[in-house]
Amino acid sequence: MTAADEDDTVVAVAIDGGGVRWLAESGRLWSWRPGAEPVQTPFVAGLPGGGRVTACDFGQHGGSSVIGFADGRIVAVTDDGASATVLADAPCGATAIARDVSGEIVVATFGLPYTASDNTARLWTAGERGPIADLVGDSPWTAAAVSDDGRTVYLGEESGGVHVIQVMSPRLKRPGLHPDPNPARR
Repeated sequence: MTAADEDDTVVAVAIDGGGVRWLAESGRLWSWRPGAEPVQTPFVAGLPGGGRVTACDFGQHGGSSVIGFADGRIVAVTDDGASATVLADAPCGATAIARDVSGEIVVATFGLPYTASDNTARLWTAGERGPIADLVGDSPWTAAAVSDDGRTVYLGEESGGVHVIQVMSPRLKRPGLHPDPNPARR
């Protein structure tokens, strides 16, 4: 099945209930259910600043998606496109975005174009306007995944390696992780 223009690269695909949806770099969102024709929604194309989409993590249906642009912006957008929040800016475009099941932990890798790559992945929690951690690799990061519980981040890099990072932040409320209530005692 083909619905997008031949020159409009698909950057993300997700299963959505009984159908499939995909986002093209132009910002056009398509959805399809068996037995029906693909339907286009003007999703990201109308966002302020617009720009070429380079990565996306679709949220649960009715929630929000996190979208990366070639200019380095990372934006959370509601499914209806009515609300958008800039989560981060980077010096180069995102190559991958991933979240845990709750949507609390977000990681984005940066490196487009590869000649401008700063070899970083940035990690933040939902609601934060900026990363809580910058992870620097030896070569550009190209892929990302977050475990369902948000405790582990997996990063793939251009050189073929996959790194496993344990997430430990006092801002995260996870079972068994209790931040020191009195940090001045250190």
